[in-house]
Amino acid sequence: MLIYGITMGGDSTMYVAGSLPTDCGALPSPDNGGVQLMNGTTLGSVVKYFCNPGYTVSSPIPRVCAETSVWSGFAPVCINIKSLIEQIYVHYIYLY
Repeated sequence: MLIYGITMGGDSTMYVAGSLPTDCGALPSPDNGGVQLMNGTTLGSVVKYFCNPGYTVSSPIPRVCAETSVWSGFAPVCINIKSLIEQIYVHYIYLY
């Protein structure tokens, strides 16, 4: 509830307007992998993704919690390495 520029949080904490703590929330784990929160889910926090053995992450770029309460970038996926090698081989044979 906002009253004269002061917000009362659900835990009865008072925040001056414009100083609300940013929280981007938890991120779902990709199939065949997981999420490693480096330092929480608040402003400036960093998250990295990892994949189970036999899989590789599509983008190793960490995501950062922004002032807009949204994680930067896009969620990567875990790619099956064996399938990836097979696809590369098939395309190579097709091209040559």
